[in-house]
Amino acid sequence: RYVLTYPDGRQEPLLYVPQYDFGWQHNYYLNEPLFVPAGTKVTLTLWWDNSADNPTNPDPTATVTYGAPTTAEMGFGWLHWTEAEARNIVVGESLR
Repeated sequence: RYVLTYPDGRQEPLLYVPQYDFGWQHNYYLNEPLFVPAGTKVTLTLWWDNSADNPTNPDPTATVTYGAPTTAEMGFGWLHWTEAEARNIVVGESLR
């Protein structure tokens, strides 16, 4: 789950995938650019269900540690952004 926290304290979910599937390891893209003010924070939260109640857990009795194999607990999040300068754009005028 990615959450934006704006400088005024307001929070907005950016991405939340509650029923993640291991086979879905792909990218998520916004349909439209999102402009956020300077000082906005992004929080990424990852969690795992290693319990016997998780039907996709191959061995709930196994000790799982951090590591590179897909059988280990690993979580990585990437976020790409571009800094934008404020511009005064007038409809109908050419852009530089």
